[in-house]
Amino acid sequence: MRSRLLALLALLPMAGLAADPFLVGACTHFGQGKGLLRANLSVMSQGGIASFRDEVGWGSIERTRGEFAMPAASDEFVNAGLKAGIEPLIILDYGNRLYDDGDKPRSPEAIEAFCRYAEFVM
Repeated sequence: MRSRLLALLALLPMAGLAADPFLVGACTHFGQGKGLLRANLSVMSQGGIASFRDEVGWGSIERTRGEFAMPAASDEFVNAGLKAGIEPLIILDYGNRLYDDGDKPRSPEAIEAFCRYAEFVM
């Protein structure tokens, strides 16, 4: 068993996998208004964290049916992360009170609306 594992590990550089750096990331909750943005990004940067995961919830983007606007706070944490050299990974999530009683999108109308929200954020 050990020899098979060693043989597999020896093949990794040839597969190009070893050349890819291991990316260290962290989960934040800036999208929920939590944390001290500048201080948290500073500590993350000092700790070698290269990416953070956060969300820009559907309900904060589409507050009136068919109208999309990025909240200033979301722009702020994304841009501050980029300026600090920390890549944001944005989660598109949660239901929207305007569709399917705020539950996850199930109806064709809600699924289409979620797709429009995703396209807007991208």
